[in-house]
Amino acid sequence: MGRRRDADDGVFTFEIVPGDGHDPRRSAPEAADLPDGGAAVVHLERVEPDPEPEAGPARGPRTPHAQRWLVAVLVLVLGAVGAVAIDVVGDRNRAAALRVASGGVLDLSRPPAVTWDVRADDRAPGGLVAVMGGAAVIQRYDDLEGVDLDTGERRWSVRLPDRTSECGGGYGLWDQRARIVPSRLLVCLSGRAEERTVVVVDAEGGVVSRRPLEVADDLVRPAPHGAVVTASWVGQASEPDVGLTGDPAAGDVQVDGEIADGYDAEVRLLDAVTGEVRWERMVEFEPVLDGYRCVEYTNGGRDAEVDLRGELRVASAGDLLWVFGCGIDAWFTPAGERLEVVAGVGPSSHGAAVRALDGGGYVGSATGGRVGSVPEGDRLLGRDGQVRRELGGHLLVPRASDGGRGGVHLVRVGDETHAVDDEGRVLWVRGTRVVALLAQAGGIAVVTDALGRVAGLDLDTGREIWSHDDLLADVEGERVWGSVSDRVQSVFTDGRRMALVWPALDQEQIAAHWAAVDVATGELVWTSMLEHDAWGIDLAADGRLLRWSPTAIVGLG
Repeated sequence: MGRRRDADDGVFTFEIVPGDGHDPRRSAPEAADLPDGGAAVVHLERVEPDPEPEAGPARGPRTPHAQRWLVAVLVLVLGAVGAVAIDVVGDRNRAAALRVASGGVLDLSRPPAVTWDVRADDRAPGGLVAVMGGAAVIQRYDDLEGVDLDTGERRWSVRLPDRTSECGGGYGLWDQRARIVPSRLLVCLSGRAEERTVVVVDAEGGVVSRRPLEVADDLVRPAPHGAVVTASWVGQASEPDVGLTGDPAAGDVQVDGEIADGYDAEVRLLDAVTGEVRWERMVEFEPVLDGYRCVEYTNGGRDAEVDLRGELRVASAGDLLWVFGCGIDAWFTPAGERLEVVAGVGPSSHGAAVRALDGGGYVGSATGGRVGSVPEGDRLLGRDGQVRRELGGHLLVPRASDGGRGGVHLVRVGDETHAVDDEGRVLWVRGTRVVALLAQAGGIAVVTDALGRVAGLDLDTGREIWSHDDLLADVEGERVWGSVSDRVQSVFTDGRRMALVWPALDQEQIAAHWAAVDVATGELVWTSMLEHDAWGIDLAADGRLLRWSPTAIVGLG
């Protein structure tokens, strides 16, 4: 089938008001004045005739025939101007959406190739800590380097107070979605205990702030949006009557019994530049059904014990902030709103998970609270973290997205697939079980089932537009192990094409297979294989492709 017109391509309309034989006045909108994806409406208005000059050469009357020709020419000229303006605005909007969407890249028309690399050296390894202002930020112990995403050239550098500096809040890899959300500020913490220094760097490599951070909390870590998160244990608790089983040396220790009492945690988010408290929340202890977070390993990992005041931890990705520990499991929005993730389920290794949706809001997932328990229904959450709808199934978050067509979500309910809107209303039902949503672009959802079949579904109707029975096997020329969703390490889209990346099976080399298909037709556009000198992961970063490995940061053009 032919490619469908993108919803945000825009339309343009000409409204012509008869001039009654007089000169029309025209006005063309500037590109910046056009609404995003909206219509450019150009009016040819009636105007009063100019007064006759008192003297000068006589002017002949304009005939209706000439009037029609003038209007026709104006329509053509304005049409060209409007089309160019809309194309510019539409391309700008699509590019902006792709830069922050999961797996969004600007161009997949050709196979990727290595255009630059920044290698680890004897002095220090290179760790990717953020993407800001079109640069990949790489930390080498006490140095930060801003490397241009297009050329690999060093654009700036910042010296940190010491080699122990921890920089973060820039990105996180969750739910197999290979992306780095661009940051405006990067926060680095140096030192220990009450002698910490906080350094804040902006997108151009300028040091916004460098000051002492006088806090004595149990947890102090960099956070997104130029912040520092701190947390401390508070309250009283009795010792639990439980035992431990398993082998500590193997890291396989289970708690025999339920931990019903523990400490609360006080969580704060501080502005890294000013030190001002943005918000403060108390997280109450919840009974622990799976107590691995309450186990502390001692004696070099040879012994283990239950510690109710063990290590508090934090993770962040995009806007989400997750604080967890023994009996503590809390997710927060940037404004400090706690997400309503799970009701009546205590923290566990698989007790809860939150994923941010590209169109805004979140989805909260839960099992029954113990490892291996049957998944319960997901919750659709708004931007404020409040529950919009109990979905009664598992919401499928696309691993790659063009950032458009929000408001339609696919939910796996038993052996069926339901499409629901933001309020959870069912739009259509398809009698097939979708295992994973690989990509969502151009109004089409690219899905896969347990047998490895890949199909493109119309988001509006659920109709199957195209399918591949075994895409990865077709590319490699032989049957491969596992399903597509198991094999694929990364998924990308530029809104027109989808690219899948998966490792080569040849153990004599480290390589990644790439295959791109047209999202609208399912046509195989190109295939490629890139060899590397170390294992790693391919990422979307501000619309570009990066590969991170322990030995190098590589730019793929």
